[in-house]
Amino acid sequence: MQDQEEISYQAFKKKRPQWTKTVRRNLEYRALQGGVALGRRLSLEKLQFWGRCLGKVAHSLLKKDRGIIEQQLALVFPDVPIEQRQLWTYECFLHFGQMLFEVLGMNHMAKESASRFEIYGEELLDEGHHLGKGTIVLGAHLGNWEMLSSYISKTGYSTKVAVTPLYDERLNDFFVKMREKEGVTLIQRNNPRATRSILECFKQNEIFFVLIDQDTDVSSMFVPFFGMLAQTPVGASSLALKTGALVISAMVIRQPRGKFEIRFERLGVFGKKNYSRADLFEVTAQFNQHLEQIIKRYPSQWAWFHRRWKHQPEEKDILFFKEMMEFQRKTKKG
Repeated sequence: MQDQEEISYQAFKKKRPQWTKTVRRNLEYRALQGGVALGRRLSLEKLQFWGRCLGKVAHSLLKKDRGIIEQQLALVFPDVPIEQRQLWTYECFLHFGQMLFEVLGMNHMAKESASRFEIYGEELLDEGHHLGKGTIVLGAHLGNWEMLSSYISKTGYSTKVAVTPLYDERLNDFFVKMREKEGVTLIQRNNPRATRSILECFKQNEIFFVLIDQDTDVSSMFVPFFGMLAQTPVGASSLALKTGALVISAMVIRQPRGKFEIRFERLGVFGKKNYSRADLFEVTAQFNQHLEQIIKRYPSQWAWFHRRWKHQPEEKDILFFKEMMEFQRKTKKG
């Protein structure tokens, strides 16, 4: 297990005067308005071209974000040559630049979906529906995840996503309207009825789409992720245990020449009455392990600039982890 004390983001902390917040948010909103206009006028190929251009500029200017990516890649892939990790960093900026412009041109994606998407494992959505307990679709901030819930909703299945409101109300309203226009029902996490609304998804045999690959302020526990204890949301694993719904993963992976691959993979059914914290740990760890394998396949398409190990485990978390490892060792031995 990696020494957790080595993971620090202090060197990459952005020290901006408080008064700049309003200015930055206004600029972001104006840039978004301009981007929407471009998204309507330009072809998808041109949007992707300008997205790559933006990515190149960001790679040059955003030194602290680049530093976060490079540090985390070095932690996760210490045996990979530094030149390869630097290439992944560069490609990561290009990928997310393109993704931003693709989101602005989502109308093009809808019209050209037949020629741009190759789909694998879509029958798993039918399997989940036939089980009648709802379906949990596990995603990650990898590839172009914004397309995913939209695509699933167009298969004819009711799809709901739990989201955290953005820091700027204007930006939040834009993305809420964009997602709802694509046929996705949003559940705002700050809504007092959020938990009830999520559970209703499973009673109504709907699809619930959730991302668990970031360190966020939701119910979480420390489980291994790339050999280091990482604070990981437990909402998906808790629902899987509670409801007995089929859990599948789904990713939209960027391919050459502006195309994409949508791949669904079966993780299983984990329903268990009166489940314990140990059960929650085991299922969450299994989900993380699955995501690790996908990220290893497409290292330049994951959001490495997110501070994945921002929160560090306390002594009680480390002791619990050791207890789980000892329990698993004895179980396998027996």
